Amino acid sequence: LRGRRRVGGGEERARARLLERAMKAFFQGAKDVAKKVSHSVNKVESALLGNIPGLRVYKSYELGAQMGSAGPGLAFRVYDARPRKGGARVSVWLLDKRALAEGGGQEGRSRRQAAERFAAKLKAGAARVGKLRHPGVLRLVEAPDESRAGLALVTEPVLGSVANFLGRYARIARVPAALKAELSELEAKVGVLQLLDALAFLHGTGLTHASVSPDSVVLTPGGQWKLSGFEFAESAAGIGGADALPPGVGGGAASQQGGHFRWDEGFEARGMGSGADQEQELPEAPALAYTAPEIVAGGVPTPAADVFSLCALLHELLERKPLLACGGDLLSYKREVERIGTGAGSAFPRVPAAERRDLCLALAPNAAIRPASAALGGVPFFAGDASVRIVRFLSRMLERDPVHKAQFLQMLLGAWRSLPPRVLELHVLPPLLAELRDEASRVAALKVVLQIAESQDQETFVRCTLLGLQPVCASADGEALVMLLRALPVLVERWPDKAATEADLLAMVVRAIDSPVAVVSGEGLRAVAPVAAKVDYAAARKHILPRLHERGVRGTTPAARVAAVEAMRALAEGVFRGDRQTLELMCQSLGAVAQADSSAVVVAAVVKTGEVIAANGGLETAATKVLPLLCPLLVSRALTGTEFGALVATVRGILETVEAKYGGQAPVIGAAGSGGAVSAGAQRLPASGSSVASKPMGNWDDDLKVKALPGTTPAILAAPSGVPSSMLPPQSTVSDPFGMPGLQPTMGGGMRPMQAARMAPASAAAPMAPTAPAVTPVLGAPPATAKPGAPVDIFAGMSLGGPGSSVVGGVSGAPSMLAPPPRAAGAAMPAIFGGGAEAPAVASPPRRASGAPMPDLFNAGAQALAAPPAADNPFGLL
Repeated sequence: LRGRRRVGGGEERARARLLERAMKAFFQGAKDVAKKVSHSVNKVESALLGNIPGLRVYKSYELGAQMGSAGPGLAFRVYDARPRKGGARVSVWLLDKRALAEGGGQEGRSRRQAAERFAAKLKAGAARVGKLRHPGVLRLVEAPDESRAGLALVTEPVLGSVANFLGRYARIARVPAALKAELSELEAKVGVLQLLDALAFLHGTGLTHASVSPDSVVLTPGGQWKLSGFEFAESAAGIGGADALPPGVGGGAASQQGGHFRWDEGFEARGMGSGADQEQELPEAPALAYTAPEIVAGGVPTPAADVFSLCALLHELLERKPLLACGGDLLSYKREVERIGTGAGSAFPRVPAAERRDLCLALAPNAAIRPASAALGGVPFFAGDASVRIVRFLSRMLERDPVHKAQFLQMLLGAWRSLPPRVLELHVLPPLLAELRDEASRVAALKVVLQIAESQDQETFVRCTLLGLQPVCASADGEALVMLLRALPVLVERWPDKAATEADLLAMVVRAIDSPVAVVSGEGLRAVAPVAAKVDYAAARKHILPRLHERGVRGTTPAARVAAVEAMRALAEGVFRGDRQTLELMCQSLGAVAQADSSAVVVAAVVKTGEVIAANGGLETAATKVLPLLCPLLVSRALTGTEFGALVATVRGILETVEAKYGGQAPVIGAAGSGGAVSAGAQRLPASGSSVASKPMGNWDDDLKVKALPGTTPAILAAPSGVPSSMLPPQSTVSDPFGMPGLQPTMGGGMRPMQAARMAPASAAAPMAPTAPAVTPVLGAPPATAKPGAPVDIFAGMSLGGPGSSVVGGVSGAPSMLAPPPRAAGAAMPAIFGGGAEAPAVASPPRRASGAPMPDLFNAGAQALAAPPAADNPFGLL
């Protein structure tokens, strides 16, 4: 265009100017449209999210739920917030000017001006707060953030104002559960004492708050009571008052003259009202129901005025009603003040008369007789309460002398139970948990903490106690560790989940088991059961079982071994219940423990643990692992009679269970009573073709008799034919002291398996000695008339003669009772059943001296059967 203006004439220049103006108008219109669109978007976003336009706080902090409301007339909404870039939690106070302007009774511009003046006062009060540093004064995190639509303050975390706890929920959309907690008398006393400390600090700097009320006192999550709302503060040093107010802010119904408030006669001050009045009116003066009479009369605010206001607040906390029931009416206020001054309506009716006097002095209309803020905390109402002294001592615990700490903690062991739960949570536990970091007072503080933890539910424990105990569990040793281990059943129930239990409690138990101190190690072993029930199965098997085996086998004392075995028993009936593989490993460990230490307590513990494993590991584990573990203990001399009886009962129970389950699946050799009766469920399976198959059931050894086959020689003596049954020896029963199936007695009193008594051919029988006369063999071939498979009478054909006779070549005359064959001195008893496993199943008859009579194996006389047993045959068996 410029080029064309240089080249062209006037007409072209005019067109160029018109085009330039059009383009400027177009771009300006686009900018205006963009602003309007942005403003509309911000309005829609604010309407949807509830944000106040123009505040930078939304970019820096992520707002959470609303915690409460505070400030003059509860104008501020208090939100929980967290910095977007990370950091500690804070509280964001939001004031919406638009809502304040729309809610008043004024019209148009005057309404907006009132909201601006009110916001300016709040901002000035925040500026004063930023200049103060005291634990009892609310801490401002950053400078106030203001826009045309609102005001934002960022402070340390708070729960809400005292007014919220008294049931005033103005500007709270949804009331949190924390604000519904009831403030006890003790908490009210402690809170007022904290405020007295803050007022003493302010008065020491020459500053008067001038508006102490439920709206200006806030509570922190840690239970601290703090002063806020310095909008009407007064100071000669210029910290507050009119010096801090911006130009044009002063004025209103309550005029500021000379830096103090003056109420005109007949004016209804817009102070602390109730109900809808709190949300509709903007307070431009301190709350009238808590203001000292001299300020209402036009006097300068002094420290005595703060004492009056604080006692008026204390009265409402104790009595649950305001001291001056005047609302915002000045005439009603004057009547209430006169009533209190004359004593017609005495304040603090629930307080004992001896303690009431000092509190009434603090409410006196004459400011000169009121006690100072620093002295009011020492009156009997506060100092005479032992619970108050406990909380005050704890608030300065870290500054106390170690000797005084020890005395105090010893006293606290029995005194903490009288404190309200909220006081314990907010004022007792935090200093005690901080004291756990001090080695000198850790044990004494831990005793109290563990007692309090036992009285808490899991939710309260996790919220108040868990974070303080976790570092102690990781580093405690000695007496502190023993205390934690003894309290482990309670701690396990309070700990939040398995992961935390393994990280904290299981690690502590493992560290205790590995400790070289016997007391600590023993407590660690006893703590295995409760912690193993709450941790993962794999963690318990990996970290606990190997240490139990180590302590059980290599323990230095029987007590340590017993503790390890008892821990195994707890695991067997708990976390490892039904785990056959792990229980079998336990049996191996128990066997090693019993082998390492055979003392009475250890053996008894092993027996009890074996019983538990048998009950929880299944029948197969009981039969294959537990029985081999318990049976050798039957001969242990360490067991008492009761313990031995219990062990025998356990073994018998396992055997009976095995018999009941497997008795019908195979031939059973059993007996339940005298006479050889077979136990129930057992079945006889006689050989096919046996002569006893069709006979009634007899003794227990009927099916064990060897059946001679054709061409073989029997291995067991059968009863001779023709011998009366009265002359035969009695059959063996279950009372046989051997009591082992599959074994047969030998002449020497020994035992050998039935398989060794196999039948051999007749040609294998040893021939008679050449020096002896020819006789009929005692053990000969079966007769020709014997049926295959039937019992053979190997004595058939033998002639039994009278006394003095002998049997030689079938000649009768042998004695009626066979005498034992004579033996040389020192000679061994001949074994008629064979020598050993390598010998043939049928043995040759013993040699006899020439002319000796044939021994009679069967004696019909009772005196022969009653003869005492020989020394080499202790059981008296043939």
